[in-house]
Amino acid sequence: MTDRNLLSSSVSKRAVICFYCALGKTITETHQDLVTVYGDDAPAPSTIHRWFERHRAGRADLSDNPRQGRPSVEGLDDGLRAHLLVNPHATAHEMAEELGHSVSTITEHLHALGLHYFQLRWVPHTLTDRQKAERVNDARALLANLEQRGARGVSTIFTSDESWFNHDTSHTAMWCETLGDVETRARPIIKGKTLISVFWNFVGFNHIIDIPPGQTYTSEFCTSTIIPSLDAALRSSRPQLGLTGTCLHWDNARPHVANNTREDLMSRRVRLLPHPPYSPDLSPSDFFLFGYLKYRIQGRSLPQVPSL
Repeated sequence: MTDRNLLSSSVSKRAVICFYCALGKTITETHQDLVTVYGDDAPAPSTIHRWFERHRAGRADLSDNPRQGRPSVEGLDDGLRAHLLVNPHATAHEMAEELGHSVSTITEHLHALGLHYFQLRWVPHTLTDRQKAERVNDARALLANLEQRGARGVSTIFTSDESWFNHDTSHTAMWCETLGDVETRARPIIKGKTLISVFWNFVGFNHIIDIPPGQTYTSEFCTSTIIPSLDAALRSSRPQLGLTGTCLHWDNARPHVANNTREDLMSRRVRLLPHPPYSPDLSPSDFFLFGYLKYRIQGRSLPQVPSL
């Protein structure tokens, strides 16, 4: 610290005030002399009065009174890393309570470390190492197929899946002021549901078929109804080819991987793209389509559509 800074420090000013108090100077006289030396930085008369009283009470320490301030964040990043190594699922509130900092400070430092709080990705099954390797290989094969075909060739790739749609869908949430205003509702009774099968590509939907009530979705139904109806639908845009020469991305449901289904597709020169087991996030219909459609019809009562 330079001599000028030393003379201008709060401790130096308090020493001068106590010295003037010992000389018997008044508060006004002391303030005038301090203004002459420090100008606008001179202590206020109230400050001079306070330190006069402390000097007369015998206080020799001229430093500030100890006070509780913001806890030091030194070493906080290391503490967060160590905490997350033990419990990576801990919330910001739990870490704030454990480490003695505010939630906002914890969140700020976590983001500075490049960390974000994500919801867990739930899958139907915990994959084995072999299944994980198969998933990686199939995903790479799908990507390579897309890159090889280019923009025009992608139009011959179709994805498909099935899902149940209830005819009556109840709302599951509502806005209200208090918890006591929330409506009570019994578990809905399923009055009817329809199994919908969709085929689409990046252009849009190519074919939508509802499975007749009472019909079991089997490989025989695929070969006798689903595949022929898809072939007929595609002939509107591919009159000479229909389903021939296309690629079909299906999941591993039993009707899709059955021998007679595969033989039927091979006879039509349809290539089946690989799909790893238990990987709904790699099926576009499961990934976003069906969830979005069911969200859009929530709270509505739908009539049963006659079989197509």
